[in-house]
Amino acid sequence: LTSVTDPVLDGVLDISWEPGPETDIVGYKIYYGTESGNYIDRQDTGSIITTYQLSGLINDICYYIAVSAYDKAGNESDKSNELSGTPTLPPGTISGTIIYDGQRSGTITVSAVAGDKLSYEVEIPSPGSYSITVEPGVYSVSAWLDGDNDGVVSPGDATGSYHRSVTVSLGSETFGIDIILSDIIAITSVSHDATAPLGLGDSLTVTMLGYTGGTAMFTVSNIATTTMVEISANTYVGTYTVGEGDDIVEGTVTGHLTIEGYTYTKDATLTVTLDGIRPGSPTLTSVTDPVLDGVLDISWEPGPETDIVGYKIYYGTESGNYIDFEDTKSTETIYQLPGLINDICYYIAVSAYDKAGNESDKSNELSGTPTLPSPGTISGTIIYDGQRSGTITVSAVAGEILSYEVEIPSPGSYSITVEPEVYEVFTWLDGDNDGVVSPGDATGSYPKSVIVSSGSETSGIDIELLDIQGPIVDLWINKYGPEQVGLGETISWVIEYGNYSDNPAYDVTITDFFPEGVIYDSSSIPAETIPDGTGLTFNLGTLSGDSSGNITLIGTVSDVPYHTIINTVSINTTSSDINLKNNEDYWNTYIVLIERPDLSISKQGPWTTRPGREISYYINYDNIGSLPAENVTIKDTLTDFVTYVSDTSGFPVEGTETGILVWNIGTVSPYTYGNFEVRVLVNDNATGILVNRINIETPSSETTYKNNYSIWETTIVEP
Repeated sequence: LTSVTDPVLDGVLDISWEPGPETDIVGYKIYYGTESGNYIDRQDTGSIITTYQLSGLINDICYYIAVSAYDKAGNESDKSNELSGTPTLPPGTISGTIIYDGQRSGTITVSAVAGDKLSYEVEIPSPGSYSITVEPGVYSVSAWLDGDNDGVVSPGDATGSYHRSVTVSLGSETFGIDIILSDIIAITSVSHDATAPLGLGDSLTVTMLGYTGGTAMFTVSNIATTTMVEISANTYVGTYTVGEGDDIVEGTVTGHLTIEGYTYTKDATLTVTLDGIRPGSPTLTSVTDPVLDGVLDISWEPGPETDIVGYKIYYGTESGNYIDFEDTKSTETIYQLPGLINDICYYIAVSAYDKAGNESDKSNELSGTPTLPSPGTISGTIIYDGQRSGTITVSAVAGEILSYEVEIPSPGSYSITVEPEVYEVFTWLDGDNDGVVSPGDATGSYPKSVIVSSGSETSGIDIELLDIQGPIVDLWINKYGPEQVGLGETISWVIEYGNYSDNPAYDVTITDFFPEGVIYDSSSIPAETIPDGTGLTFNLGTLSGDSSGNITLIGTVSDVPYHTIINTVSINTTSSDINLKNNEDYWNTYIVLIERPDLSISKQGPWTTRPGREISYYINYDNIGSLPAENVTIKDTLTDFVTYVSDTSGFPVEGTETGILVWNIGTVSPYTYGNFEVRVLVNDNATGILVNRINIETPSSETTYKNNYSIWETTIVEP
């Protein structure tokens, strides 16, 4: 322990020490008492910082202090050397703050504590810091902050002159403290609707809540200045369209509100990216024919931009006339374009697009012609369907009728010549000659041979022998839902699914990933919840070939943190799915803020007190919603250690005998507020921490209920 000093802050001592050599220390304990070596109290710092401000002490009493350390395992060291100190209060030097509640009229509250009765007076010519002398206690001085003497307290008055003064005298003795005058809060909130980077032509809508009757605008990083219109009392809205050359990355959206010649500003919590710059065009470098039946291979060089997220391949059978396009949805600069007609020349160009959706001009144009392999050079695969008995299927396409012959001594690649059709050769793949085709046979020897002849012409292709697997299937899935929905409303999605192939798909499951803030209600077929709670699983079992179905899914939009909710669904099978691109889908729904009330309440009081004292709680409530809240009640649950004395609400109070105070407030209009003081007496036997909870309620449906309660804790300090 290196020092114990008195900062002259009313019952406070500053303590510092040097740590020991250990590296796994996680905290320290401060032991203290009014007799040397007899430490009747302690404080756990919960930190590795080697300074601490010990509060709640009695002024002019000597305290003896020692410190111990403890490690991650909870092992505690011996106590340090002992030092002592005496907290004091400077005569009449008292901390206090003038707080203006930001409304059109209200009170000045001066909070102060001192050891002796003093006098105080305050005159406020303009915003700033002032000297004041105070009597110990909490004072509510009812006065207009009306700098221009027009009878209304308004934001412009915050820079005016305040000639109201309050004086409490006791003889001629005076002492000074600093007073901070807070400016009027003219803007409550600023928000915008952007959930992703905005590109050229996209719109950014900004909403600002603040004092009515002002002149409003918003900026994005001090540019993109846009006028806002007051569409209803206290609500201003403006829209900016991203233009050519806009280049703002994670810009700050700032609302500006001018009232009576004075301008106030407030930033939105979320930033926004405005990208009005088109990417540079890629350079198309090659279009080649891989000889794979209706396919062309395309490659290109990217432009210099680093925010490219995909490319579009434009193509057609006339130069410059691109009737089709493919979206690569990838930053890869090669692409295999399928589904073309053989021996037809295609003209091709490429464009790039960035995160904001801006698309470049098309690249240079190149052309290519897809073709079939030359006669007899044909790609094909031997596929065994995974059943106990079945067929070998050889799939091939060619321009000429050929002959083919295959003998399979063991797994590997083989030469085969084929006729341009699909052959089903009914034979056993029974390598161990047990009369049953089984997975073990896939690694055996297959002496069976199949011969199809047509003349004497032969040509070879590679055939891959695959292990046993299920039938080839092609599952698909689609998701549909509403374009928009309101908070608290029911949302319904339809999932459509099916199997394009003729073969059955086994062990089919559909997984639906619920968006954050949406609560699952029901579905048209039974569902199982994913273990981590992020979605649902539908077990469909076997899905027959060439079949389809649908599922209706219903949920409730609860407390969505985004403007748009995205619902993703996928379908899977243990069978071999030939095309996975259509196994997933999603649906976007825009969240509309519903016109509703939204009550909010807060409670503040002293941090510490002593038994036998009266203390005050200050209650503020408001309706920040767009509709009135009716039949509003406020319920204040007092602890067993305090007794109700009085309040300044102006409403009848119930429950003063039980300690559960109830005020019937009636109707609270949109964007209005109220506040009052509640005084209670701390019982003589009070100890520990006084935990006080207050709630505000209405039968009306609200936008959110998270702000309908407040808790304040006051620590009892022993006298």
